[in-house]
Amino acid sequence: MQTHDHTEPSTPSRVLTAKELGEVDRLAASEFGMPPILLMEHAAIGLADAAVRMLSVLDRTSVLVVCGSGGNGGDGFAAGRLLQDQELDVSIAIVTPRSVEREDVLANLRMAEARGLIRSRMPDQVDSPDAAEQWLDAIIAERSPDLILDCLFGIGFHGPVEGAPLGVIRSLNNATAPKLAADIPSGLSAETGRPSDEAVVADVTATFCALKPGFEALDAQGHLGEVIVVPIGVPADLVGRFGRPASDHPDAPWRAVLDTDPEPADPAPTPGRTEGGSEAY
Repeated sequence: MQTHDHTEPSTPSRVLTAKELGEVDRLAASEFGMPPILLMEHAAIGLADAAVRMLSVLDRTSVLVVCGSGGNGGDGFAAGRLLQDQELDVSIAIVTPRSVEREDVLANLRMAEARGLIRSRMPDQVDSPDAAEQWLDAIIAERSPDLILDCLFGIGFHGPVEGAPLGVIRSLNNATAPKLAADIPSGLSAETGRPSDEAVVADVTATFCALKPGFEALDAQGHLGEVIVVPIGVPADLVGRFGRPASDHPDAPWRAVLDTDPEPADPAPTPGRTEGGSEAY
């Protein structure tokens, strides 16, 4: 098993369901005064840090962030902003024309828009898998990204993948650039680990707060790549109230676990994330 060595002591990873993660979010707000947007920012810092690590190995600087309109997309909007702060060439493509409703996601979308990071939005008329695949294929061909962030579906996803998102996932899997999944590869079930008809094949998965039960499934292994656990700023004793230690399953196929706070170059903390939200994208 590959591991990451950091200067701060790590805490054992835990395995939490989406419902348990929702409780962590709720109690982070009610007991510790931590709003969802703050948690989103912590998640985005870890996601951006993972992207920088991948790019440094590749010695490349171009990033395409493919976002939905839910919490996973909000993570992508925030991570794109943080990556731009590190002087990387960042483009964001918004996959769904559906309006953004969550306040934390909308705040990060507005910040990304103000910086000129939103380079493309899926038109309303793109509603079939083939049309969506062609739309994203064209963006990838134009931008030639060195790294793609998959921020389409989060842990609230329940299959099957249909319509335009199906074509988007096909395009992501056809792209030659390495893929970094935010929290979970799009199209994969966080609970069972079973992929939908199409699920993103990630090179690295930066999962937020805790490992997910589905990550232990054999079906998930071809999609997860290297797994990094990114802290979202909540107290460890709060996370420890839920789930079970990953160490209870020594044969589980984790490739890597990072449980210490990331050390990004310069991020100025702003707003954040709702972990374990019910929105699919």
